[in-house]
Amino acid sequence: MPRHLIALLLPLAFLLSACDGSTDLGDTSSQGGWYGVGALQTTFPELRMDLAENSTGEIQGTWRRGGEGGSITGSHQNGQVSLTFSSFSSGNVIFQGRLTNRYRLSGSIQGVDLPGEAVFVRTRF
Repeated sequence: MPRHLIALLLPLAFLLSACDGSTDLGDTSSQGGWYGVGALQTTFPELRMDLAENSTGEIQGTWRRGGEGGSITGSHQNGQVSLTFSSFSSGNVIFQGRLTNRYRLSGSIQGVDLPGEAVFVRTRF
């Protein structure tokens, strides 16, 4: 194989290996640990959630922030995620969003005033 062809294929191989293996977010589970960033971090510092998801997309979990905490229930269908946070400081709060990749959950929150998009990043699977 000519050297110039190898030189062209090497960067391409590197870029492809850096990409997330799954392009179908419907196959990606929401299960794992998540941490609020951006507007969530500013408004609710250290907001974390731990989620478990069964094969039908039903979600159960917990949230915590400092000394506060509560349960989470919800659903996940084809990358769309709906979560209800119980016992939040303002009552029940509803998150509606989507998995934008395996490591990011973006959407909006009803029940609290948030100055931007609600974004969680995955801390563990």
